[in-house]
Parts: sequence; C-alpha cells; structure tokens
Amino acid sequence: MDQCMNSFEEMARLKNLVAEKVKVITMMERERGAMSKLHKQYQKERLDQDGIEGEYGERMRRVNEDLRVAKARCNKYKQIHSELESQLSSEQSKVRDLTDKNRQLKEKLRAISGLGGREDKPFDPTKYQAQLDERDGVIKKLEHDVEVLYKAKGAVER
Repeated sequence: MDQCMNSFEEMARLKNLVAEKVKVITMMERERGAMSKLHKQYQKERLDQDGIEGEYGERMRRVNEDLRVAKARCNKYKQIHSELESQLSSEQSKVRDLTDKNRQLKEKLRAISGLGGREDKPFDPTKYQAQLDERDGVIKKLEHDVEVLYKAKGAVER
C-alpha cells in the first residue's frame, strides 16, 4: 500500500508538474504570438521606412535638378540684364554727346544769326538748320531707344 500511496503521490506530483508546464507553454505561446505581432509590425515599419528613404533620395535629386535649372536661368537673366545695362549706358552716353553737340550748334546758329553773316561769307541759315534738324531727329531716335531699353530692363528685372 505504501507503494500505492507513493504511486498516487508520484502521479499527483507529475500532474502538478504537467499543469505547471502547460501553464508555462500557454504563457510562452502568448509571448510567441505577441512577438510575432511585434515582428510583423517591425517588418511593416521597416518596409515603410525603406520606401520613405528611397523616395527621399528621388525627391532630393529632383530638388537638386530644379535648383540647377533655376541657377542657370538666374545666370542667364543676369547676363541679359548686364547686356541691357551696357546698351543703356552706351545709348545714354550717345544721347548726352548729341545733346551737347546740338546745344553747341544752336549757340553757333544764334551767334551767326545775331551777326547776320560776314561780308566775305554771307550767312546761310538753311545749311545749319538742316544739320540741326538732322541731329534733332537722331536725338529723338536715341531717346526712344533709351526708353525701350528702360522698359526691357524693367521686364527682365521682374
């Protein structure tokens, strides 16, 4: 009977041990499920991150290309602007020179008109008047050119 008691005790002990092991296995299966969920979530986030990183590189390339194009366009406009500035200054210089010459010719004409000409050379105002009219026309054309250049400069600066 002792042996039977020992057998029952042994069986009870083994049942308790099996119950404990079943609890441990159940707990480990839950942990495995949770770990599996975490692993899947991690994989998904990693794939999303890889996609974002790949997209980031492409975006950076596009932005750099847009920047390069904008810099080229800016340099082109700067060059056009400097050319227009030099043309404008050249035209302004021509206008000043012609205005000075016109003023000098008008003064000469007034002086000669006031004198009425000399005895050996009679005064011929038509000759000087034609020169003055011609220079007035050139001045008006140059003033028009300057005005056009100012407008072009304004358009380029915008």
